[in-house]
Amino acid sequence: LRLVRPQFLARHLTSRRMELELKNCVNKECPWSGKPVQADSLTVFEEQVVGFCNPGCRDKFAAAPDKYPEAMSFFRDRVN
Repeated sequence: LRLVRPQFLARHLTSRRMELELKNCVNKECPWSGKPVQADSLTVFEEQVVGFCNPGCRDKFAAAPDKYPEAMSFFRDRVN
């Protein structure tokens, strides 16, 4: 499991040549609410840009992704 917390995101994205933008996001809807992903609610999970409907959902996942296996599966299903 590789999760990059927001404070380390810029360095990680630069090293991976990824951009934290909606166009690079693997999902279009939040795994919890089903609402559209927002540009201010993106993070990186397993080297992929993933999104949420708001920063609260993003931060909840970033703090403890192992607590949310349904969200991890949601993202993995969209990459494979």
